[in-house]
Amino acid sequence: MNIEHSNNEILVCVPIFNSKDDVRRTLESIFNQTYRNFNVFVVDNHSTDQTVSFVQQFKNEFDKDGKLSLVQNQENLGRIGNWNKCLDIFKKTPHQYLKFVFAGDILERQCLEKLHSIFDQYPRLGLVASGYFVHVSDNKIKEKVSFEQPRYFTPLEALRAFLRKGNWVGAPVSCMFSREAVLDRSFSLGYKKSHAWKFCVGTVSRHDSFYTPELLGRFHVSQRKYYSQHKADLRSNMQDLLMYGFISLKILQKKLRSFLYFLKVAELSFLRWIVLGGVRRYAYMQKLFYNRLAEASDYSSATMKDRVVGSYEAHDAWKDYDEYLMKYVDVSFKDKYALDFGCGPGRNIIKYHDRFERLDGVDISEKNIKNAKEQLARFHVANSKLFVNNGRDLRDIPSAAYEFVMSTICLQHICVYSTRYNLLKEFFRVLKPGGRVSIQMGYGKNAPNSVPYAEDNVNALTTNRGCDTRVENPEQIQNDLARIGFQEFEYWVRPTGPGDTHPNWIFFTAKK
Repeated sequence: MNIEHSNNEILVCVPIFNSKDDVRRTLESIFNQTYRNFNVFVVDNHSTDQTVSFVQQFKNEFDKDGKLSLVQNQENLGRIGNWNKCLDIFKKTPHQYLKFVFAGDILERQCLEKLHSIFDQYPRLGLVASGYFVHVSDNKIKEKVSFEQPRYFTPLEALRAFLRKGNWVGAPVSCMFSREAVLDRSFSLGYKKSHAWKFCVGTVSRHDSFYTPELLGRFHVSQRKYYSQHKADLRSNMQDLLMYGFISLKILQKKLRSFLYFLKVAELSFLRWIVLGGVRRYAYMQKLFYNRLAEASDYSSATMKDRVVGSYEAHDAWKDYDEYLMKYVDVSFKDKYALDFGCGPGRNIIKYHDRFERLDGVDISEKNIKNAKEQLARFHVANSKLFVNNGRDLRDIPSAAYEFVMSTICLQHICVYSTRYNLLKEFFRVLKPGGRVSIQMGYGKNAPNSVPYAEDNVNALTTNRGCDTRVENPEQIQNDLARIGFQEFEYWVRPTGPGDTHPNWIFFTAKK
């Protein structure tokens, strides 16, 4: 098989030099994987022992499918030069993911399968890292686990985690990279001991990343001569300090870019944002951002590009909306009025309007509402009323107007507790006695770019996953609803839906 034209998704690169005692067990662990959609490049850095003959012998014995290719450098390129040779090889192949495994290190049988499944679940990722075993000596094994729970990181959060936890990615045996993340990257010749760390820092500073605490590899310290030689070196400690400085600089750059992007979105409206205070400032920022997203959306072709909601097809196929959001909407609602809060361009109205006498929509963005009107006309939804609200209340909607109020992928994007609480009070007001509220939000402690449920982050400079809130306990919602007057609270914690980065979703409902 010509690996440069392979249909397999993962390329495993094994850079080696004088590794005859270690390379066989490393290759055995790779060929023993439960996931089989991979190829292997062994890149020999001009070894002077029998390493190459050991690799060729292994290939002859075990590589019946032609998965393994051996590349021999004509001269020694140095450690980092050989790593960069691996990168150059990967870039010339069609593989979507890159996995480094160094001679002496071992992959657990499900390593490739589990790392690949995380990329499948979160397509935006540039790097996935895992826990691993550290073989300090023949009879001493430690566990390297940076976080006890799975963590999804945005670039800024990943960089901050490096400052708090040190090198949370760990040894190269722990991680896998997406093609997009490494296409224009190379390992730096500086930083001695920290080459891999610096490479990972550069990757996560530009792409989302994920950490799983599952122990998916084995790092053999005793087989890593360079690591053992330099780990206690004073110069290495100085380089660690340089790394922390490098990370801090990356964080400052990210913050500056966020502020400059906000200025670009706000334009002259930035002056008004400065004058406004508290919840009005936050709502005004949200209006600016959602208007911009709505303006950048394109509904003119069959392949709609919706910057607010994402893929209509993926959301409409997500059965949890029908199962939990609409759990109590039966035939008795056919003559009732309903309201979709945060309706955006009208996706839920289009999907669910025939379950009600009338399904109205309200949104903070005037341009979202404009798009919704065009979309409803396109799908022949004629009787819905659409409102623009101020992001804080529903003052233009009369009390006791609806039997059902719903909201999806909206309240989780409001990182100001006092605003969300007031909106829940407004939902109560516009419902008729006996009416029902049904809402979806993000759930879980490790949601990226999120603040705790009760925080009022009124000075946030972005929204719509730029700064979310997270529900960490259903009682947080239940207590709010009970204080307002809602009864019969129910909830369901479910897998995360399309395009979201919260660990889970929570659907909840209650009655007036």
